[in-house]
Amino acid sequence: MKFPGISSVGLRDGGDDHGMRHYLVVANKTLDSPALESWVAERLAEEPVHIHLVLPPARSEGRIRWAEEEARDNARRRLQAARQRFRAIGALVGGEIGPEDPLEAVAGALRRCLYDVALLAA
Repeated sequence: MKFPGISSVGLRDGGDDHGMRHYLVVANKTLDSPALESWVAERLAEEPVHIHLVLPPARSEGRIRWAEEEARDNARRRLQAARQRFRAIGALVGGEIGPEDPLEAVAGALRRCLYDVALLAA
């Protein structure tokens, strides 16, 4: 499935020793989108997957501007809700609040773990 604002990059060939594929998903505005949930569901229909969500805190949404701690609190709430949604459809899901810069979020997550695919969903 293709949808606006999404680019996918393969990082290793194949799943882990147990046949599970590991996906890094860095998302902000698209975290709550039905398209992202559909993408996860499609992966699950093919094979067992582990999704690691990284949510950069957004300090502004539309005309609202938050202080750093408010932005992180909002990101924590959104991350928790997304993890619950993806678990409800059968995904093994982890997650973290990353740095504000999505590229730094990707780089940081890749330094800590190997993934089969990295999805940057702006």
